[in-house]
Amino acid sequence: MSKIIGIDFQNTKAYLNNFNPKHGIKYNTIYNVKSGLKWECVEFVRRWYIKNFGVTFSEVACAYDLLKINSVYSIFDHSKYCFFLKTNINTINTGDILVFKKMKYFPCGHLAIVTYLDHKGNLYLSEQNIPWVHPNFSRIIHKTDLYNFGFCGYKTLKFN
Repeated sequence: MSKIIGIDFQNTKAYLNNFNPKHGIKYNTIYNVKSGLKWECVEFVRRWYIKNFGVTFSEVACAYDLLKINSVYSIFDHSKYCFFLKTNINTINTGDILVFKKMKYFPCGHLAIVTYLDHKGNLYLSEQNIPWVHPNFSRIIHKTDLYNFGFCGYKTLKFN
């Protein structure tokens, strides 16, 4: 059984995935749009983007594959918007998706959303399957420390 581990500043619930194969694969939806496998990090990011921006992205096999996605589309009219890959840590903003490389505990990589950025360069993250240190965010990482956590880039949304 999965459990809620936090609710971020934008009121999006995050879950700890306790997947049991005998219960079968289950998908989540929001606003009649499939957000992904319960409760994977990709599902959280897609659900967050649907809820906060009204956009989603195509299926990915692994979290790390989000690096290859170049556009998102509106859930309302299917308009496409640019989805840029960036690596400059000085331009990270709220709403950007951090992509972490494949590691022992995350063989498909990992994704997290920047839900708050303070004036000191601290990133307040929201993500699934990471224990939360606060009811409204999973962890705080200073942008200069990202590479210590396997950071390999981030995706940012550009509305025309």
